Amino acid sequence: MADREREPAGARDEAGTGGGAGSGVATGVLFATVACILVAGLALRSAPHEPAPRAPQARQAPAERTEPQILPPRPVPVEERPAPATEPPPAPAEEDLSRRASEDGARLRRSSGKFTAQILVACSAENVRRLLRRERGGSLYVLSAPERGDGCYRICWGSYGTSRLASEAADLPAPLRPSGRGPLPKKIDEVLR
Repeated sequence: MADREREPAGARDEAGTGGGAGSGVATGVLFATVACILVAGLALRSAPHEPAPRAPQARQAPAERTEPQILPPRPVPVEERPAPATEPPPAPAEEDLSRRASEDGARLRRSSGKFTAQILVACSAENVRRLLRRERGGSLYVLSAPERGDGCYRICWGSYGTSRLASEAADLPAPLRPSGRGPLPKKIDEVLR
């Protein structure tokens, strides 16, 4: 025992046989640090990623392939007009107005009515052609109007049984109807002289 007493204090620490106060503190700090790391790891640990359960969905049947539905065209209302006595004459730009006047006079003479609806009297060939370009119906008549001078034409519509029907001219297209008044009824025999 006496030998131990003679050893210096530092020799015992180096040999590890003693348990000095300095080594206890270091071990405590080491354990405290490891414990903090473990606690922090547990606190920060996340659960393995699992998708949230989905609400059950009804299974849809596969969509049937359908062909596009083709609809028939809609019927377009047709304006009813009386059938012309004969075929309408050719386009006005290709004809001589005096020839047209004689052909239309012959057509009107063959009609069954006694009256026609006079729309206007024009002494300008260009005005007559412009009107004929707008309306080429079989009920439109270009007639000579020699009482007004050479190159004057009477423009008439239809053939009617009475003067009253001719003045109403219910089948006369709106663009041809004289503004401010109706057409003037004329006896067919008088306009064809």
